[in-house]
Amino acid sequence: MITNAWREIICVFTGLVFLLVASGCADGKKPEPVWDYTNLQDALASGGAAKLKLANAGIKEFPLDLLKLSGLTKLTLRGNALGVLPAQIGELADLTWLDLGETQLKAVPPELSRLTKLNKLYLNYNELKTLPPEVCSLSNLDYLNLDGNALTGLPSEIASLTSLKWLRLNYNKLVSIPSELGSLANIERLYLCGNKLKQIPASLAGLSKLRQLDLSENQLTEISFRLVDMSSLERINLSKNQLTVLPEYLGELTNLKSLQLTGNKIGDLEQTRIKKALPRCYIVF
Repeated sequence: MITNAWREIICVFTGLVFLLVASGCADGKKPEPVWDYTNLQDALASGGAAKLKLANAGIKEFPLDLLKLSGLTKLTLRGNALGVLPAQIGELADLTWLDLGETQLKAVPPELSRLTKLNKLYLNYNELKTLPPEVCSLSNLDYLNLDGNALTGLPSEIASLTSLKWLRLNYNKLVSIPSELGSLANIERLYLCGNKLKQIPASLAGLSKLRQLDLSENQLTEISFRLVDMSSLERINLSKNQLTVLPEYLGELTNLKSLQLTGNKIGDLEQTRIKKALPRCYIVF
């Protein structure tokens, strides 16, 4: 027979699992495609390959033989010490999915903007300090992962990524984000965990399709933008900031399912108010 105490433990455990899965700070990736080849020589011998996986293959420089492959649409070079990308990468015009994570990149060539069919781009865990504005011309991009770089800012041209639905900027060195980020009308998931943000531009409230927002591990002392205008919000992570109160309109966030507030300085009275305002929301203080 399950006692009330055990029911409570099971409930908490289930909630924690739910929050872990939902957390934007987890190293989430879109499901990988089924690869045609995992060896470049085999792909070349076949005369062509649509999907090529060369991850963690000990490659020290970008293999220019890739240009000989006709119809290459998906490519991963993750985990190779490339260091730099040649301008010729822009010749892989059919690519729709490109993974360059963990390749020790310090810069991205502007020729990357020639990959106009690209809709998934991984540049996470590199050494990027800036994002070239040219990358923001990839108008078909719906997923961009820049986690774990050294970005201190973003170009205003980011507003041109009009198809973007998922943007990951966790663990960079961002001290601010441009107001133009609020122009990404189709974005559904925005992750900014582990930066140095003290303010969020008011324009962010215009992201009416946003379902998941992660602002944890920053330096926020208040929520200065109108969360309530983000009518689609389901999950918000505000953990490990410097918050003491939340906006009065919390109860209007009728779609909210998860609110994480651990590591702030929210007192008992404010916690009680928040719980009453969001009776159907799973809240962790």
